[in-house]
Amino acid sequence: MNVTRDEDGMERITMSITVKNTGNMDGDEVIELYGTDKRASVIRPAKELIGFKRVSLKAGECTNVSMTFRIDQLAFVDLSGDWIVEEGDFLFFFGKDCNTPVYEMEYHQNQTLVIDHTKRDFFAKSTERR
Repeated sequence: MNVTRDEDGMERITMSITVKNTGNMDGDEVIELYGTDKRASVIRPAKELIGFKRVSLKAGECTNVSMTFRIDQLAFVDLSGDWIVEEGDFLFFFGKDCNTPVYEMEYHQNQTLVIDHTKRDFFAKSTERR
């Protein structure tokens, strides 16, 4: 996991995973990235899809997939009507689906952020490197 800040000062998180086709035939895999706010002050989804990427792999081939997203993608409206990302702990994971985590990382947000909901992203940006 790599954390940087963009021009607005918002945290950008990049996660990467290596995917290998261990079979004897060419095939496709869809890599999905999910996030969980572990201790929100209001009821939140148990898991949120942050991004996904379909990759085609020849038999025995592997590739590295990276997904980058802004932490405000997990923002929500609090009881005061403000869009926020709360201080606290988050869990991010790659999986074949939301119930099959393959690689997990924890992240701690150091402060509550009030965000401009018109500037937040909806899906992670993905890249692939063979």
